[in-house]
Amino acid sequence: MRRAVADLREQAEQTYGSFAERGEQAWGRIRRQPQVSHAIATIESFTEKLDARVDHFVDDAHDAAQKAMAAVTRQTRSAGEKAARSTQKFAADAAEVVAEVADDASEKVARAGAEVAENITEAGDEVAHDTRSTTRKVANRTAPTSAPKATANHKPAARRTNRS
Repeated sequence: MRRAVADLREQAEQTYGSFAERGEQAWGRIRRQPQVSHAIATIESFTEKLDARVDHFVDDAHDAAQKAMAAVTRQTRSAGEKAARSTQKFAADAAEVVAEVADDASEKVARAGAEVAENITEAGDEVAHDTRSTTRKVANRTAPTSAPKATANHKPAARRTNRS
C-alpha cells in the first residue's frame, strides 16, 4: 500500500512539473505576441503615471500638514505670550492697589503691604515665566520637524514588477 502511494505521489509530481513547464512555455509565447506585449507596455506606462500622481498628492498632503503644524505652533506661542503679558499686567495692577492701600495705613501695615506687593509682583513674574516655558514646550512639540520639501528634486518611488 505504501509503495502504491509513493508511486502515485511520484507520478503526480512529474505530471505537475510537466504542466508547469508547459505553462511557462505557453506564457512566453503569449507574451511575445505583439498585442499582448503592447497591452503590457501600456499598463506599465499607466502604472508609472499613476505612481507619479500619487507621489505628487502625497507630497502636497505632507506640505499642507507641515504648514498646518507651523500655524498651530505659531498660534500656541502667541496665545502663551498674551497670557503671560496679561498675568504680569494683572499682578502689577494688584501690587499697585496694595501699595496705595498700604500708604494710607500705619507704618507697620505699610511695610507689610509693600512686602505683599513685592510678593505679588514676584509671583506674577514667576507665573509669566512658567506660562512662557510651558507654551514654548508645547509649541516645540507641535513644531514641524523640517521645512516643507521642494518638489523639484523629488524622485518617484521605485516600481516593483513581476516579469517572467
